[in-house]
Amino acid sequence: MEKEFDFFSDHSEAFLEMAFCPDYLERPTRPDGYGKNTGDCGDTVEVFLSVDQGRIQEISFQIDGCINTRACANTIGRMVHGRK
Repeated sequence: MEKEFDFFSDHSEAFLEMAFCPDYLERPTRPDGYGKNTGDCGDTVEVFLSVDQGRIQEISFQIDGCINTRACANTIGRMVHGRK
């Protein structure tokens, strides 16, 4: 008999943290940089950057897509914040 899929127990704690993290979900009024992409699956991610002295001071997103896309965007936010 096949095991029934359970979303919360079948994903890692790190994935769930990134999937439900609200830290980067906002639309700033005056970002220094902006990008938007819609993937083949139809998910759309808008990225906003605030840069000071060549470093990313703030990064935020608006997402129209699945929880996997949100987890990826939040992971990128954590990886690039404060970097050149």
